[in-house]
Amino acid sequence: MSTDLEFQQGLAQLRLPTIRIKPSADEIPTIQTPKSGSNSNSGDDECRTPTSPEHKIPAMLSCPPAPKKPRRTEHYKRKLCELQFFEIVGISSLSQDLNKLFGDLKARVSEQMGEIRSVVEMAQLEAEKKHDEVVDEMLAMLNAKAEASRLKEVEQEVGKDVDEEQ
Repeated sequence: MSTDLEFQQGLAQLRLPTIRIKPSADEIPTIQTPKSGSNSNSGDDECRTPTSPEHKIPAMLSCPPAPKKPRRTEHYKRKLCELQFFEIVGISSLSQDLNKLFGDLKARVSEQMGEIRSVVEMAQLEAEKKHDEVVDEMLAMLNAKAEASRLKEVEQEVGKDVDEEQ
């Protein structure tokens, strides 16, 4: 589209030349041209752009703001190490707080540990008794086998002596 106003004004004055055609004898065509001065409202013959206020594009009151880059967050903030935390808070106040929180728990745990120790000691004593019993049974069996083998040896010697005497 051109923005030159003189060129657009010249277009309205241009007219196409008429062409003369010889019609046949029985058919004479008639061409109807709309008159520029007359305002015909037939509606069916022509298309028009709606001009009611509801069809108009609303005017912009102000432009939206320009987009902005998001700010970068710092990933390398200084962190306190554990030792600095304990130095700042103070070890004495921290130990007092811990004693308040866990004092009762400590007493209960030590009581239960005492019970567990006594149960473990009893189990160890029973295990030692059973171990001693098993060891005694095994020794008795070994002694019985040894005695049986000695008896066989003695019988064999006695049998040899009897055979020699006869």
